[in-house]
Amino acid sequence: MSDAFVKAGGKLSLVRTPAFGSDGHMLFNENGTAIWAPIVDRFLAANNLVQRDRLLDAPPRPAQLRTR
Repeated sequence: MSDAFVKAGGKLSLVRTPAFGSDGHMLFNENGTAIWAPIVDRFLAANNLVQRDRLLDAPPRPAQLRTR
């Protein structure tokens, strides 16, 4: 799928991050901000997209995720 995307003119980059938590799925929560925010900032800058002056406040975690 990625080959077809690139052949059609799309830009693609894979960003590998260090292991995070038990399975990596919680990277995009408040504890992973220091890892993913710079990656997103670079993407936004490279694509001439607006960057925020500050991060949005994280919403409260759903009860079923609070123990993870």
